[in-house]
Amino acid sequence: MPNHLFDDATFLAAFTLFDLALVIWLVIRCSRATGTPPPAALQPVPQPPCVATHEAQLVDVNNVRGRTHFSCDVDEICCSLCRWASAEPAGSLVVLEVDHGPKLQAFVLDSKGLDGRVVVCFAGPKLEADDTIVRGIEFCRSRGERVLAVTSDCGLRGRCSEAAKGEGEAASPLATAREAKQARRRKGLRPLRGHTWVAFESSATLATLLPDNSAARRGVVEDIDTLLLGPTPRSEAAAAAARWRRRERSAKKMELTADRAEQAAVLYGRLREAVAAGRATMPTEADARGGEGGGGEDGATPAQKARASAVAHAAWINAGCRSEKEERYAADRAAARRVTG
Repeated sequence: MPNHLFDDATFLAAFTLFDLALVIWLVIRCSRATGTPPPAALQPVPQPPCVATHEAQLVDVNNVRGRTHFSCDVDEICCSLCRWASAEPAGSLVVLEVDHGPKLQAFVLDSKGLDGRVVVCFAGPKLEADDTIVRGIEFCRSRGERVLAVTSDCGLRGRCSEAAKGEGEAASPLATAREAKQARRRKGLRPLRGHTWVAFESSATLATLLPDNSAARRGVVEDIDTLLLGPTPRSEAAAAAARWRRRERSAKKMELTADRAEQAAVLYGRLREAVAAGRATMPTEADARGGEGGGGEDGATPAQKARASAVAHAAWINAGCRSEKEERYAADRAAARRVTG
């Protein structure tokens, strides 16, 4: 009998086992490919910014414009944001933070449907919208208001987080830092465990929710259109032609800084005209003192509280929008003058 390492029967059995293992492996591979995807692949659909748990929303206007590839001007994006804010539940303050402008100024819009809870803030020539957002978070925190910051700027988000968890207190235009701190302790406005004063939403998410202004371009003009777009809004073709000319001047850039400053100046002029016509206001500290009583009562409606918050926020901006450090420095200088005087 020949002495072979593998006879025919052994070779056939090994080959059969190999085929069986290959078939099993292919079945498992196909079942994984056609089966239910893993939970990590099932990402939830982005939800719109939640206003139920935030008393204030600060929107970086030009950052939202960037997510639309600057397909609309500053006045057009502000008009769309106002339409979005009017469709949101009443009770949340919305601040539209705009870069540039002739001066640091805030306007409360009294247009129909906004209920006086939308503020347009111009950063002016010395500050940027990022600065007014960070300082606005400090101010809202001093009032015990939780903030939703709408921006995709990672650097700005870091500054906002630092401002929200800072140990110091932002100065209110109605009281000193020490008085604001004591008042907040009396009201019990300390954040709960696991609660943060600021949350974030991406500009891309908000950009997908904004309604367009095509109706105004076709001649169907509403109150908010004449307030922000002027008495006779430009047609869509004229607006697109203006944007195309700006892009030709800016070469590789989408938009020049001078163009943004010009757009902000145009919107600023329209809002000043709206103030003269009684369709917008520029609150002062006296207006904020008068509004604190109605908006701070327990019996006030959410819309009244949001209106009072809008007036107080705009009054603080119009008073100089000073940060915590600047307010402390001013208080120390005033105390030193009293001692030496």
